[in-house]
Amino acid sequence: MTDRSRCRGVQAVAVIFAAAGLLSTCGCQRPAEPTKAATGAAQPTTPANQESRAAGQNNQTQEAVRQPERGPDASAPWRPAGAKVTPLGPNIALGVAGERRWVEIQATVCLTAGYLEHLLSRDEAGKQHESILSTSIDASHIHAALIAAGAKPGKPVQFLNDKGEPDFRPPTGDRIRITLHYKDKSGQIVSVPAQRWVRNVKTKKELDQDWVFAGSFFFQPEGAEKPIYAANDGRVITTANFPSALLDLPMRSEEGDPQAGLEFEANTELIPPRETPVTVVLEVVKPDDPSPPPGGFVKRKALLNSRNPSMPIRSIELMFSGTLVLTGILTLAALMLTSAESAEEPQDRFFNPKPVTIDELKKFIAEQKGKVLILDLWSDTCTICKEEFPRLVKLHEKHAKDGLVAASLCLDRPTNEKAMRNARQFLTEQKARFPNFVINEEPAVWQERLGIDGPPVLFLFGRDGKLVKKYEPIDNDEGNTIYDKVEKLLPDLLQAKP
Repeated sequence: MTDRSRCRGVQAVAVIFAAAGLLSTCGCQRPAEPTKAATGAAQPTTPANQESRAAGQNNQTQEAVRQPERGPDASAPWRPAGAKVTPLGPNIALGVAGERRWVEIQATVCLTAGYLEHLLSRDEAGKQHESILSTSIDASHIHAALIAAGAKPGKPVQFLNDKGEPDFRPPTGDRIRITLHYKDKSGQIVSVPAQRWVRNVKTKKELDQDWVFAGSFFFQPEGAEKPIYAANDGRVITTANFPSALLDLPMRSEEGDPQAGLEFEANTELIPPRETPVTVVLEVVKPDDPSPPPGGFVKRKALLNSRNPSMPIRSIELMFSGTLVLTGILTLAALMLTSAESAEEPQDRFFNPKPVTIDELKKFIAEQKGKVLILDLWSDTCTICKEEFPRLVKLHEKHAKDGLVAASLCLDRPTNEKAMRNARQFLTEQKARFPNFVINEEPAVWQERLGIDGPPVLFLFGRDGKLVKKYEPIDNDEGNTIYDKVEKLLPDLLQAKP
């Protein structure tokens, strides 16, 4: 999606978000009752979790900075005096104190040890196994709240240019300071910079830089009624580069498998036990800001500047406290969404698998005569398939000019919404800009007609249109995978005459 269309989509979310805030304050919608996580109430300690809670307490209370029980809100003493905090929806609020603004997110610790891809993910995305924190939230709401707080989004990470050639560019955007606040075992508030919970796998050193507001993007799958915000795939605050990330690190993450490639892991000694409620605070870092004291905010004369496309503070206060007419706002939001929908880039069509029958698939294969065709059969639950899939993308990038056609066939049911959502996200992340299909037949039908049981399966066709080799799971030997075998045959197949 172009920068202009991405901006329109974000504006639409911001307007709808503002309208939602008005609804909650004008009596049209009853505000949600505060939860324990939102109020900072400590979780009860039971015999079942007492031992696990004790494990993480030894160093965290010494290393993190304690804040005394003071301030306008005893449950949030880290807020400055006179702070006004307006709930914007489930698990998210906007804080205002003078010219300062920040975003508060209520989350829960879901992981204390292991390799990381995220600091914060969404409950709905199912990534708790690779994220320290998780919450139930719409990621586009965080985006809109950051804009209201004065942040300016940049661009997500880029791995390939428009021609499909390798061209890495790190994510950009305003720097965002992330501070974590929670209650320890004794009930005292602990505030700590988020970087302290993340450490380098090899050096064991804590993360030493801020995240940036990359901004993710909107896309609209074929047949969808409205655009989808890509960060809702769970990539809310990441520790590894993802094009769909909302907040990303301005560095290049290592490539490879999780055991050998991921750069960061959970800093176990400093992280409280699982299920601990945590308030995640996001605040814009101005270029001239000094380094913040651990766990605290930095005083600043002005948070806003001329390049931040945000509303005046008074306007925000009026927005969330007044009783304005909503019809015009919601109509404008709908128009903005329509504009964003019509601005999709043509390349996005690749990332939405096209349903095909076996006959339609055979027709596609026949149309590739004169070229070498690799057809990769995979599914959302096939781990090996996903691990090997990047090799198909690389072969496409390297040999498309030589007459190679790469294509994939997802074996999940097209009516399985979760599987299709995951497939779209996976293909988007892989930048799979080639034909991608999903089988629109019953399993018993495609198993019989394709002569297979299930993935991973790969069909390799020569320039004469004939099948050269069908690779099945039994061919995926350790140290000599299906793609290892394909790459050995490929040079001769590409050199052959049609």
